[in-house]
Amino acid sequence: MATILALAAAVSVSSLATAQDASPVPVASPVPVASPVPSASAAADPFASPGAARVVTRNAAGAIDPCALLTWAQIEAAIGSPVTAMVAYGDIECRWTVAPLAALPGSVDPWIGLQFWENESPMLHVETGNGGVTPVEGLGDRAYRTNLYPHLWVKHGTDVFVVGSRLRSLADDPEATRAVTEAVEDRFARLVLDQL
Repeated sequence: MATILALAAAVSVSSLATAQDASPVPVASPVPVASPVPSASAAADPFASPGAARVVTRNAAGAIDPCALLTWAQIEAAIGSPVTAMVAYGDIECRWTVAPLAALPGSVDPWIGLQFWENESPMLHVETGNGGVTPVEGLGDRAYRTNLYPHLWVKHGTDVFVVGSRLRSLADDPEATRAVTEAVEDRFARLVLDQL
């Protein structure tokens, strides 16, 4: 039985590598890191280590691993809502499910995410795209929100990261929701910049 399981695992890994090699843009599948918990705590944070400083971990292409960069406690303090789960998308994107924000109580499965890029090519592509961008002052060397999909892009030195979120419900007032979301994403980006 162990031989069959080992063979099945080898075939799965082999076919995954073949599929990724054939694709011009690798697509990472979500890897659940922690099960949802009633409330966040150091024990729920899979990367928590009391008193230990975080280390900036980079993948083979040079992009930072966002899941290892921040603690749940840091995220909770920055956005004002408990983290309940985390999902890693490969080693370049991480999403944290959070409890609904007090300012947006009707949210269903709200989350905030962080994605790092190994260079600024995607950021330059988005800047020149059809949707346009709105500059954001005071974040990194250069920052903006995309107008088509309102993600916050930040360049700091050689690092480029994107903060995205879904913190609202469809019943919320769009203007009020946007103001709250932008404020939360700005605080989150400042937290990320403090870690770099």
